Amino acid sequence: MRAIGPYGAHLHDGSEYTGRYPNDVTMDTIQKWHRPRIEACLEAGVDVLGIETIPCKMEAEALLNMMCDEYPTVRFWISFQCKDNQHLANGEPFSDTVNSLWTKARLRRNQNLLALGVNCVHPQIVTPLFRSVNEKKLPESRIPLIVYPNSGEVYTVEDGWQGREDCVPLEHYVPQWIDLGARFIGGCCRTYARDIKRIKQTVINHANSNHCH
Repeated sequence: MRAIGPYGAHLHDGSEYTGRYPNDVTMDTIQKWHRPRIEACLEAGVDVLGIETIPCKMEAEALLNMMCDEYPTVRFWISFQCKDNQHLANGEPFSDTVNSLWTKARLRRNQNLLALGVNCVHPQIVTPLFRSVNEKKLPESRIPLIVYPNSGEVYTVEDGWQGREDCVPLEHYVPQWIDLGARFIGGCCRTYARDIKRIKQTVINHANSNHCH
Protein backbone atom coordinates (compact mmCIF):
# COMPACT_ATOMS: atom_id res chain seq x y z
CA MET A 1 0.00 0.00 0.00
CA ARG A 2 1.24 3.50 -0.82
CA ALA A 3 -0.37 6.89 -0.25
CA ILE A 4 -0.96 9.38 -3.05
CA GLY A 5 -1.49 12.90 -1.71
CA PRO A 6 -3.21 15.90 -3.33
CA TYR A 7 -1.91 18.18 -6.09
CA GLY A 8 -2.22 21.14 -3.72
CA ALA A 9 0.49 19.83 -1.40
CA HIS A 10 3.25 20.74 -3.86
CA LEU A 11 2.04 24.36 -4.10
CA HIS A 12 3.26 25.04 -0.54
CA ASP A 13 0.39 27.42 0.17
CA GLY A 14 -1.86 25.18 2.27
CA SER A 15 -4.25 24.63 -0.63
CA GLU A 16 -4.47 20.91 0.08
CA TYR A 17 -6.63 22.09 3.00
CA THR A 18 -8.66 24.61 1.00
CA GLY A 19 -8.98 23.05 -2.45
CA ARG A 20 -8.65 26.46 -4.08
CA TYR A 21 -6.82 25.30 -7.18
CA PRO A 22 -9.56 23.76 -9.43
CA ASN A 23 -10.27 27.21 -10.86
CA ASP A 24 -6.63 27.56 -11.91
CA VAL A 25 -5.74 24.12 -13.28
CA THR A 26 -7.34 21.58 -15.62
CA MET A 27 -8.08 17.91 -15.04
CA ASP A 28 -5.32 17.16 -17.52
CA THR A 29 -2.80 19.13 -15.45
CA ILE A 30 -3.87 17.27 -12.31
CA GLN A 31 -3.50 13.91 -14.08
CA LYS A 32 -0.07 14.81 -15.51
CA TRP A 33 1.13 15.70 -12.02
CA HIS A 34 -0.16 12.47 -10.45
CA ARG A 35 0.83 10.05 -13.24
CA PRO A 36 4.59 9.72 -12.50
CA ARG A 37 3.87 9.28 -8.79
CA ILE A 38 1.37 6.51 -9.45
CA GLU A 39 3.74 4.89 -11.96
CA ALA A 40 6.60 4.93 -9.44
CA CYS A 41 4.41 3.23 -6.83
CA LEU A 42 3.26 0.53 -9.23
CA GLU A 43 6.78 -0.10 -10.49
CA ALA A 44 7.81 -0.66 -6.87
CA GLY A 45 5.19 -3.40 -6.59
CA VAL A 46 2.52 -1.54 -4.64
CA ASP A 47 -0.82 -3.34 -4.94
CA VAL A 48 -3.16 -0.79 -3.30
CA LEU A 49 -3.11 3.00 -3.72
CA GLY A 50 -4.50 5.19 -0.95
CA ILE A 51 -5.50 8.42 -2.70
CA GLU A 52 -5.85 10.69 0.30
CA THR A 53 -6.45 14.18 1.71
CA ILE A 54 -8.18 15.23 -1.53
CA PRO A 55 -9.83 18.63 -0.97
CA CYS A 56 -12.10 18.95 -4.02
CA LYS A 57 -14.35 16.92 -6.31
CA MET A 58 -12.52 17.85 -9.52
CA GLU A 59 -9.25 16.28 -8.38
CA ALA A 60 -11.06 13.15 -7.21
CA GLU A 61 -12.81 12.86 -10.58
CA ALA A 62 -9.53 13.34 -12.43
CA LEU A 63 -7.95 10.54 -10.40
CA LEU A 64 -10.96 8.23 -10.72
CA ASN A 65 -10.96 8.69 -14.50
CA MET A 66 -7.24 7.98 -14.65
CA MET A 67 -7.51 4.86 -12.49
CA CYS A 68 -10.38 3.54 -14.65
CA ASP A 69 -8.68 4.35 -17.98
CA GLU A 70 -5.01 3.68 -17.30
CA TYR A 71 -4.82 1.38 -14.26
CA PRO A 72 -8.06 -0.64 -14.37
CA THR A 73 -6.63 -3.59 -12.39
CA VAL A 74 -5.20 -1.55 -9.50
CA ARG A 75 -7.11 -1.42 -6.23
CA PHE A 76 -7.48 2.00 -4.62
CA TRP A 77 -9.51 4.21 -2.34
CA ILE A 78 -10.16 7.95 -2.34
CA SER A 79 -10.42 9.86 0.93
CA PHE A 80 -11.16 13.53 1.37
CA GLN A 81 -10.09 16.41 3.53
CA CYS A 82 -13.26 18.04 4.93
CA LYS A 83 -13.67 21.43 6.55
CA ASP A 84 -16.79 20.57 8.57
CA ASN A 85 -19.40 17.85 9.02
CA GLN A 86 -21.00 18.39 5.61
CA HIS A 87 -18.45 19.76 3.16
CA LEU A 88 -15.15 19.00 1.48
CA ALA A 89 -12.31 21.41 2.18
CA ASN A 90 -13.34 23.62 -0.73
CA GLY A 91 -17.01 23.72 0.29
CA GLU A 92 -18.55 21.09 -1.99
CA PRO A 93 -21.09 18.74 -0.34
CA PHE A 94 -19.41 15.52 0.82
CA SER A 95 -22.48 13.37 0.25
CA ASP A 96 -23.05 14.55 -3.33
CA THR A 97 -19.38 14.03 -4.16
CA VAL A 98 -19.17 10.51 -2.74
CA ASN A 99 -22.43 9.39 -4.35
CA SER A 100 -21.36 10.84 -7.69
CA LEU A 101 -17.95 9.16 -7.66
CA TRP A 102 -19.33 5.78 -6.58
CA THR A 103 -21.96 5.91 -9.32
CA LYS A 104 -19.32 6.85 -11.89
CA ALA A 105 -17.09 3.94 -10.83
CA ARG A 106 -19.98 1.51 -11.15
CA LEU A 107 -20.90 2.86 -14.58
CA ARG A 108 -17.27 2.40 -15.62
CA ARG A 109 -17.48 -1.22 -14.37
CA ASN A 110 -14.58 -0.51 -12.01
CA GLN A 111 -14.63 -3.03 -9.16
CA ASN A 112 -11.30 -1.88 -7.72
CA LEU A 113 -12.48 1.29 -5.98
CA LEU A 114 -12.44 -0.20 -2.48
CA ALA A 115 -13.97 2.70 -0.56
CA LEU A 116 -14.53 6.45 -0.34
CA GLY A 117 -14.18 8.48 2.82
CA VAL A 118 -12.17 10.93 4.90
CA ASN A 119 -8.74 11.30 6.47
CA CYS A 120 -6.82 13.96 8.39
CA VAL A 121 -10.03 15.31 9.94
CA HIS A 122 -11.33 15.81 13.47
CA PRO A 123 -13.09 12.59 14.53
CA GLN A 124 -16.18 14.50 15.69
CA ILE A 125 -17.20 15.38 12.13
CA VAL A 126 -16.97 11.83 10.74
CA THR A 127 -20.31 10.39 11.92
CA PRO A 128 -22.44 13.17 10.37
CA LEU A 129 -20.42 12.97 7.15
CA PHE A 130 -21.03 9.22 6.95
CA ARG A 131 -24.71 9.64 7.88
CA SER A 132 -25.13 12.01 4.96
CA VAL A 133 -23.96 9.28 2.59
CA ASN A 134 -25.40 6.03 3.92
CA GLU A 135 -28.04 6.57 6.60
CA LYS A 136 -31.00 6.46 4.21
CA LYS A 137 -29.66 3.65 2.02
CA LEU A 138 -30.64 0.00 2.28
CA PRO A 139 -27.76 -2.14 3.61
CA GLU A 140 -27.05 -3.66 0.21
CA SER A 141 -26.88 -0.20 -1.41
CA ARG A 142 -24.50 1.37 1.08
CA ILE A 143 -21.23 2.75 -0.20
CA PRO A 144 -18.14 1.22 1.49
CA LEU A 145 -16.45 3.93 3.53
CA ILE A 146 -12.95 4.54 4.88
CA VAL A 147 -11.88 6.76 7.76
CA TYR A 148 -8.53 7.53 9.34
CA PRO A 149 -8.97 10.69 11.39
CA ASN A 150 -6.61 12.76 13.47
CA SER A 151 -6.52 12.33 17.25
CA GLY A 152 -8.88 15.23 17.91
CA GLU A 153 -6.12 17.60 18.95
CA VAL A 154 -6.16 21.04 17.34
CA TYR A 155 -3.16 22.46 15.47
CA THR A 156 -2.16 26.11 15.34
CA VAL A 157 1.02 27.59 13.87
CA GLU A 158 1.75 29.42 17.13
CA ASP A 159 1.22 26.56 19.61
CA GLY A 160 1.45 23.36 17.57
CA TRP A 161 -0.85 20.50 18.62
CA GLN A 162 -3.00 21.23 21.66
CA GLY A 163 -5.78 19.51 23.61
CA ARG A 164 -4.67 15.89 23.93
CA GLU A 165 -6.25 15.68 27.38
CA ASP A 166 -9.63 16.72 25.97
CA CYS A 167 -9.74 14.13 23.16
CA VAL A 168 -12.45 11.50 23.10
CA PRO A 169 -10.67 8.17 22.42
CA LEU A 170 -11.07 7.20 18.76
CA GLU A 171 -12.44 3.78 19.62
CA HIS A 172 -15.50 5.52 21.12
CA TYR A 173 -16.62 6.44 17.61
CA VAL A 174 -15.81 3.14 15.91
CA PRO A 175 -19.15 1.31 16.39
CA GLN A 176 -21.04 4.27 14.88
CA TRP A 177 -18.71 4.33 11.89
CA ILE A 178 -19.03 0.58 11.30
CA ASP A 179 -22.82 0.78 11.50
CA LEU A 180 -22.74 3.53 8.85
CA GLY A 181 -20.71 1.45 6.42
CA ALA A 182 -17.05 1.94 7.37
CA ARG A 183 -14.98 -0.96 6.01
CA PHE A 184 -11.54 0.49 6.78
CA ILE A 185 -10.67 2.38 9.98
CA GLY A 186 -7.28 3.75 11.01
CA GLY A 187 -5.55 6.86 12.28
CA CYS A 188 -3.84 9.93 10.80
CA CYS A 189 -2.08 12.84 12.56
CA ARG A 190 -1.21 12.39 16.24
CA THR A 191 -2.49 8.82 16.40
CA TYR A 192 -0.21 6.08 17.65
CA ALA A 193 0.15 2.30 17.68
CA ARG A 194 -1.79 2.14 20.94
CA ASP A 195 -4.73 3.92 19.28
CA ILE A 196 -4.73 1.45 16.40
CA LYS A 197 -4.65 -1.48 18.86
CA ARG A 198 -7.71 -0.12 20.67
CA ILE A 199 -9.51 0.51 17.37
CA LYS A 200 -8.79 -3.07 16.29
CA GLN A 201 -10.10 -4.50 19.57
CA THR A 202 -13.26 -2.38 19.31
CA VAL A 203 -13.86 -3.65 15.77
CA ILE A 204 -13.48 -7.25 16.98
CA ASN A 205 -15.79 -6.65 19.95
CA HIS A 206 -18.39 -4.99 17.73
CA ALA A 207 -18.31 -7.88 15.26
CA ASN A 208 -18.67 -10.39 18.07
CA SER A 209 -21.61 -8.57 19.66
CA ASN A 210 -23.40 -8.38 16.30
CA HIS A 211 -22.70 -12.07 15.71
CA CYS A 212 -24.24 -12.92 19.08
CA HIS A 213 -27.40 -11.03 18.16
